[in-house]
Amino acid sequence: MLIYSKNKEGERESELETGQDLAEYAVFIGLIALVVLVSITLIGTNISEIFTALATAIRNGV
Repeated sequence: MLIYSKNKEGERESELETGQDLAEYAVFIGLIALVVLVSITLIGTNISEIFTALATAIRNGV
């Protein structure tokens, strides 16, 4: 059964279209999460090396 509702602009849209929108948002959020995870993994390694070098320099009095 196809159920119609009105969106905030007052236009009719089907529940099927609304479900499709939710699926698109879920895919989009998943892709963003993947990009963030990969970025943090790559940047985290570099930041760790920078802080280690900085701590060594401070410890050696440079």
